[in-house]
Amino acid sequence: MLSPHNMLSHIGPEDALGWIVIANVVTYILFYADKKASESRSRRISEKMLLLWCAVGGSVGGYMAMRHFRHKTQKQTFRLRFFIIVGLQALLALRALVWAAERIS
Repeated sequence: MLSPHNMLSHIGPEDALGWIVIANVVTYILFYADKKASESRSRRISEKMLLLWCAVGGSVGGYMAMRHFRHKTQKQTFRLRFFIIVGLQALLALRALVWAAERIS
């Protein structure tokens, strides 16, 4: 399976924007593949893997896929975990902005 750990081991801090793009594309594709698997009753992608990709930078792709494919939108436990991840990412981004502003002044 396509693991974020395997991909992250080759990426440095200067590649953060590229990683975010890759993570969102992969996450979107994984949600699509899981939706198709659910329709055909074939092997599914685990919620753990979907949430892991959201957590490592693919939350925008995950949200777009949830909306576009109407996938995982009714499962409350998944949505709760997803939005906890998004909230934590927002807090981290806000903290990074505050830290950067403190360093400038």
